[in-house]
Amino acid sequence: MILCLAIFLAGPLGAQKNPGLITMTGTGSVAVAPDMATVSVGVEMKAPTTGRAFRLNSARMCEVFALLQDFGINPTDIQTSRFSLYPQWNKKRLSAVLDGLMKSGVNQIEGIVFGIDAPQPHRDQARKITVSEVGRKAALYADGAGVKLGKVLSIDE
Repeated sequence: MILCLAIFLAGPLGAQKNPGLITMTGTGSVAVAPDMATVSVGVEMKAPTTGRAFRLNSARMCEVFALLQDFGINPTDIQTSRFSLYPQWNKKRLSAVLDGLMKSGVNQIEGIVFGIDAPQPHRDQARKITVSEVGRKAALYADGAGVKLGKVLSIDE
């Protein structure tokens, strides 16, 4: 997170008719362990007819969904996002879940995306850290210049 503050400088009384500005840029970050994982998996069934492939695939996906629920994953967090048919041509907890999925018949894992279910509190924490750091740096510059900090005139994110 990058934040820019412009702070009014109040110099010694009567010493400045046109007070100056200090513009500071700072960064703040918060390291947060992911509290959720999004996993894309798939089941591919081969059959001589579309209908047979559909029935086989549906049965296998029911097994996959049941396994995920056995791991405590809420059914509302499980969804089918794509269904495709192709012609055939001749040519832990997360790991525990992935292992279970593979054993249940999943033979495609397209990617795992880690994220934060509710990132806003962490962003707000980073903003507070950034404002504090920028204020600290501005105070150092003002002290070095022999002036006093005034009020914050603007904040840009």
